[in-house]
Amino acid sequence: MNRYRSLFGPLLLAGALLLVSASTALAQSESYQARFEQFTSNCEKAPNPALNTLKRGVVKITRNDNQVEVALPKLSLLTGTYREGGKIKADLRTSDAQARNVHYRISGRADGRSLKLLFIAEVSDDSDGQNRPVCTQMLQITGNKQ
Repeated sequence: MNRYRSLFGPLLLAGALLLVSASTALAQSESYQARFEQFTSNCEKAPNPALNTLKRGVVKITRNDNQVEVALPKLSLLTGTYREGGKIKADLRTSDAQARNVHYRISGRADGRSLKLLFIAEVSDDSDGQNRPVCTQMLQITGNKQ
């Protein structure tokens, strides 16, 4: 019987360590009730027309270690990095209806209580191989955790 006890102790410890390491690797998700304010824009036509009508919505931030996914209403998922203190940088590259390149970037802080982000949508035209910037739209996103 003592022989089994000596084997059971280390196995129990290994199992506990495995559970702790698995739980720290799980993604953590936070939702914020946010307000979207147009900061500046030099676009005749918005890169994403939904951005002009967006006033309030839920921003969901999911992080797994130093990786982050930011879900904004009416927009695809932005992915990037999460650093100490809640600092976030994420981006998404796509094309708009006119086949222009659109680069969405977001940076700022989400500290578990409040959210303060700068969102930039930059449109560039690559039809002539130059990838010239066409316009930039910026939004300030602020909010509190739900």
